[in-house]
Amino acid sequence: MALIRSRVQRLLMTLAAAPVAALIMFGPLVFATPARAEGPRMLVEVPVAGEAQLLRLSQAGFDVAGFNRDAGTVGVVVDGAALDRLTALGFTYALKDVSHPLRGPGEALADYTDPAELSAFMDQMAAAYPNLVEKVVLKDALFEGQKLLAVKITADVTGDHDRPVFLLDAQHHAREVMTAEIAKDAIQVLASGYGTDPRITHWLDTIEVWVVASVNPDGAMYVFTQDNMWRKNRDPICSVDINRNYDFNWAACNGSDDLCSSDIYRGPSPASEPETQGMSALADEIRPEFSLSYHSYGEYILYPYGCYNPSEMAVYDDLGNTLNSILEDDTGATGRYKTGPGWSTIYPTDGSSDDALYGRYGAFAFVIEVNCCSFQPDYAQWRDVTVERQRTAWEFFLDKTLTYPSIQGRVTDAATGAPLKATVALQEVALGHGEAPRQASARGRYAWPLQGGRAYHATFSMPGYLEQTHEVAVGAGPATLDVQLVSNAQAAIPRNPLPGDMAADQDLQVVLSWTCNEATSYEVYFGTTTAPPLVATVSQPSYAPAALDIGKTYTWRVVALSPLGRTSGPSWSFSTRPYGITGAKKAGNPFRILVNGQGFKAGVALTADGVPVPATVIKNPTRLVAKGAGLKSLVPKGKTVQLVVRDGNGGTSAPFAFRW
Repeated sequence: MALIRSRVQRLLMTLAAAPVAALIMFGPLVFATPARAEGPRMLVEVPVAGEAQLLRLSQAGFDVAGFNRDAGTVGVVVDGAALDRLTALGFTYALKDVSHPLRGPGEALADYTDPAELSAFMDQMAAAYPNLVEKVVLKDALFEGQKLLAVKITADVTGDHDRPVFLLDAQHHAREVMTAEIAKDAIQVLASGYGTDPRITHWLDTIEVWVVASVNPDGAMYVFTQDNMWRKNRDPICSVDINRNYDFNWAACNGSDDLCSSDIYRGPSPASEPETQGMSALADEIRPEFSLSYHSYGEYILYPYGCYNPSEMAVYDDLGNTLNSILEDDTGATGRYKTGPGWSTIYPTDGSSDDALYGRYGAFAFVIEVNCCSFQPDYAQWRDVTVERQRTAWEFFLDKTLTYPSIQGRVTDAATGAPLKATVALQEVALGHGEAPRQASARGRYAWPLQGGRAYHATFSMPGYLEQTHEVAVGAGPATLDVQLVSNAQAAIPRNPLPGDMAADQDLQVVLSWTCNEATSYEVYFGTTTAPPLVATVSQPSYAPAALDIGKTYTWRVVALSPLGRTSGPSWSFSTRPYGITGAKKAGNPFRILVNGQGFKAGVALTADGVPVPATVIKNPTRLVAKGAGLKSLVPKGKTVQLVVRDGNGGTSAPFAFRW
């Protein structure tokens, strides 16, 4: 009750000093709102009839703070102008808070951990557990002096390990202070439990855990010192919602805004902000198998994508629904988190971290919107119970890292043993939304969670190395496959193409040929697209395509098959002659030659034994007429001459033998 009274008193004092523009209801009390154009930002609760109205608010560009599904209210952060828009759309609201420093006088939420305290806590953990905890700087200087920090937790933390990776992050949105507490608790529990708790000991002996407790430390510090409702980073040109700034699905489906003033402003370009750059660089290096990002509020378990369903929906559904069945909500009940892809479960978003981690870096990425009713619940009442309940979630993913059906292992150089950041593809898994090719980490480690009880065909490739494909049976748990790739220096490489790369004016009866050492056979890929299909497997280094067309560009490549594996040559291309002569005949009085063929157009001329005829008249693309004084002397009776169609750019037809 003391907390409620202090909030009400502060609201009364703030609002009493502001110009009156309208009256709104707040519980049994009536307050005057501040002027619409300026004044403090406000948190209002908007009653909604269902999630369709939540979607409507999001699509209208409002800063949706969370959805209390039991109460049927949406928390929205507004200034005066946004409040006018809200009313114009027919929504009612109740005022809940006016922006103020989170650590202001008498503020009962001041016990939440600010970025400076988080940094000091990381230092304390690294000092207390030097063999387990390492503090890592991801970005040294943000806009207002904070650093983007991570903690790496694993046994023999400074060693070089072959371990799968789990990534936990929090506080993309500055005001969501409970999320940093969950990350802080995970660091504390893991470090202090090693050597005494058998599960934790096993995890840290076999998994590399990374925790980024505050992805937005500049914004978080601003929350504590200036504005408890601040959401974005502190870019001085224009602050950005960094969870709309990642470089996968950026600006893809109206799930963000291009207006600087918007609280869901996505930034001027993908990954323009140092925070997203630091997180992306980390993900690219470590390639986590699973990742978990904390937000608040609304009690959701979300996964990619923010615009459509993920390519591997069955695996996501299995993991998400299983977690929901054991994760307690704020009432202590399980199975009540709403679970599914972000776009259909809550509302569309684009440029988010989970989309990027899955689409760009291959991690199975999840988001938990924690707490039912506020992004800043009372610390004394909710902090400890929330972090204890959320241990269930991150412990779940640590278990799944070791036990979930998958193909995992290392890719190395067969000669040197050096790790390779190779590409991994599965024949049975179609990635249909522009995902980047899956890659191993900088240490050569890869892991791909899958549906168990079936066989997969995994292909490993890297420039300069022979491609390898392996069949792998995946059962109820991980299947380990370590791969040693053979360098091209030891392999057969197709080269010296004929026709040469980008050759022009090729005959329709062209024969492709190449040279190659040590190969036993060859796959030939050929067609008019940039990624042509397989058309033949041959034993000799040549191939004769059938039925080429006039004036087309063809692309081809050859994969050499040898006892060492498959080696692809580069893609080559050539273009066929732009014109063709299929027939010719003499016509008399006046003397002229009628030529049939293909591709004829204005600007071409007919030659006889290399000499231009006096006049060439194009009737249509398949017919031309040669005529004019002196033509008969160029093609005398009884003599065979070679007719050729030419243009001014060097394009020609094949010679056509003509005699009359």
